[in-house]
Amino acid sequence: MFIDFFIVLCAIPFGIIAGMMPGVPTSVVLLISFPLIYNLPFDLLIAFYICVAICTQFSNSVIALYAGVPGDLTVLPILKERNVLLKNFSLKENLARTAFASVIGTFVGFSVLILLVLFFIEHSIFLLRTEVLFSVICFIILVCLLWRANRILVNAFLVFLGCVFGITGYNSVLLKEFFTFDSFYLYGGLPVLPAFIALYAMPNLLQLNKQKQKYSTEKIEYNATNKNFKAYMPAISGGFIGSIVGLIPLLGSYSSSNIAYWFAKTLRLSPLEKAISSESSNSAAFVIVLAPLLAFGIAIVPSEIILLEMLKYNGWTLSDITEKTLYTLILFSVITVIFGYYACTKLAAHLVTLISKSGTWLPILVFAILIINIYIIGGQSSNTGIYIITFIFCAVASLGFNKMQIDPIPLIFSWAMGEQLLINGHRLLSLYL
Repeated sequence: MFIDFFIVLCAIPFGIIAGMMPGVPTSVVLLISFPLIYNLPFDLLIAFYICVAICTQFSNSVIALYAGVPGDLTVLPILKERNVLLKNFSLKENLARTAFASVIGTFVGFSVLILLVLFFIEHSIFLLRTEVLFSVICFIILVCLLWRANRILVNAFLVFLGCVFGITGYNSVLLKEFFTFDSFYLYGGLPVLPAFIALYAMPNLLQLNKQKQKYSTEKIEYNATNKNFKAYMPAISGGFIGSIVGLIPLLGSYSSSNIAYWFAKTLRLSPLEKAISSESSNSAAFVIVLAPLLAFGIAIVPSEIILLEMLKYNGWTLSDITEKTLYTLILFSVITVIFGYYACTKLAAHLVTLISKSGTWLPILVFAILIINIYIIGGQSSNTGIYIITFIFCAVASLGFNKMQIDPIPLIFSWAMGEQLLINGHRLLSLYL
């Protein structure tokens, strides 16, 4: 048990470093850590995920303030106000303020998460009805169809293709096989994890070196200071905005900070208050995304696809969600925000220097670990060949997507949702026809 707890705590440095590396989101950290976390108890595996998610949100703002480089889209509001913030406050103060806003947002998000999960447990008989599950899945598919990065026709083709890939294999619930073409290798289905690595993780990782060239570790200090603690009040409203918007599949966790920023801007708040509100909102959103997974067993952000696949491979079901799960998440989240705050205020300069001076070896190391883990993941399923073939096929497809500027997110999500869509759709037809 001690070793398991230590592994979960390793999520803290992993998440902090990943948050400062554009192209290395939470999903990539999970894939890199696969050999360490695959056999963790269910509650600790979920705790590892939430620790990484919290830390990446802490450190994203660090690199945005230090170098003006976005770790991901959630820090765009901070980048808009960066020049004003650095003129009015020292860099050290800005780091402390945004980190504290993340702390507030995390606890607001957790408060709402606990209330939602308790509500879901109490009303699980209704919420787990086929009609409800099918509606949630259809809503996620609809979001994929309307994914703004691509044209609707392109999204429709990707969703159709993803659903076909997702249902390929022998379905143990319906006792039927789909698109196996009598091939033994396809009976187990087409795995989504190697596809995720090839289509999403690696293309983002290739952008890392380009972003790192913009890093600057020059110390920026001004004498101005402001101890107005009322500025933190928007962090609470931002946390609640993130707790609501974060429930929107695919879009919520990335748009919550921008919505909170827009709301603060509408109220004509100061640049500091706008930054605090957006930072708190994005931290809350990355916590609240766990609610649909804990309630329905459905992923609504890319990183949760990885988490859910790991859980299911080890036999996880919704019945494994208990009060102990919540207590475990709360314990590790408290530890995480304490260390995350310290690292992003006291160690920020050292961490940015480490990342900026790592040269090409760090991205190459991450890339190599992902390749090795494809083989390991395949070995866990006793069908290494199909994992390697799927990865190679998707890697080639990724080159075409990149050339045509097509975002593969609709393909990945529909691939992950395909089997659930088929099963619940079949049950719905059986109930009403």
